[in-house]
Amino acid sequence: MPRLDFYQTSESSLEKVLLGLLTKTIQTSERAVVVMDSIERINGLSSQLWTQQPDSWLPHGVIGEDEPSSHPIWLTNKIENPNNSNFLFLTDASMPDTLGKFNRCFNVFDGNVPELKTNITEHWSKFATDDYDFNYYEEQAAGKWVKTKYPG
Repeated sequence: MPRLDFYQTSESSLEKVLLGLLTKTIQTSERAVVVMDSIERINGLSSQLWTQQPDSWLPHGVIGEDEPSSHPIWLTNKIENPNNSNFLFLTDASMPDTLGKFNRCFNVFDGNVPELKTNITEHWSKFATDDYDFNYYEEQAAGKWVKTKYPG
């Protein structure tokens, strides 16, 4: 059963949360597609993936580069799966009509923006009739994540 996880940030930036989740993705030998709304945001995240820690980086490719299939993390502005990923990361409460061949979807959004919470409620309702394993996580103080009941 595909898994759909919502991550509601409150303290940390979206990019910081993505860095943590993508680090865990690589540690578990999974592949990921990350969809962001603009090339500027994609390039910003790409820079952070190269420089997040002085002694390491997360291997990734960016839309427009050659050989996307060779990258364990693919950053793009559209729903696609050129690197045969199991994991899909969405930002800003976006959601495709279907999750396609992805086994797990992470929807990371800023819980301080009311419109984004409204979008999440709509997505939750839409996918609730399908056969998905739903999880909802809220960020608490000091960046701790707590699995909660969906607040909608």
